[in-house]
Amino acid sequence: AERGDLLKTLLAEQNQDGGWGWLRSQESDAMATGQVLYALAHSAGATTTAARQRAVQFLVNGQQSDGRWEVKGTKKNKQDRIEETATYWGTCWAVSGVLESARQEAVVSETASVTEAREKRPAQPTRGDGEGQR
Repeated sequence: AERGDLLKTLLAEQNQDGGWGWLRSQESDAMATGQVLYALAHSAGATTTAARQRAVQFLVNGQQSDGRWEVKGTKKNKQDRIEETATYWGTCWAVSGVLESARQEAVVSETASVTEAREKRPAQPTRGDGEGQR
């Protein structure tokens, strides 16, 4: 499949709460959401902004007071309870996804500012137009 088709499918899988589940149709968790958020930050820029904002909000809402995100196990016999290892990985991916998304927003914003500044500055004389030559 083409990259655009994969991106559309990924965006269509976003849950109503703004996150993604480990598998299709599973409830959202920090690990899957962080991974998708990281990937989206490297994918399509402005076309994924709304989805990334919803994902960040999901993560902000789910962060515990000690800074971690609780994540249920990914193995079939552990999917019904919070698992320490999954929580570590989920927290790592949540932080990575949020930071990468923020970095992408900063790059987009900085690029727009530079472009705007270039468009506003007066045209500089070019060599050979007689200016500065004697």
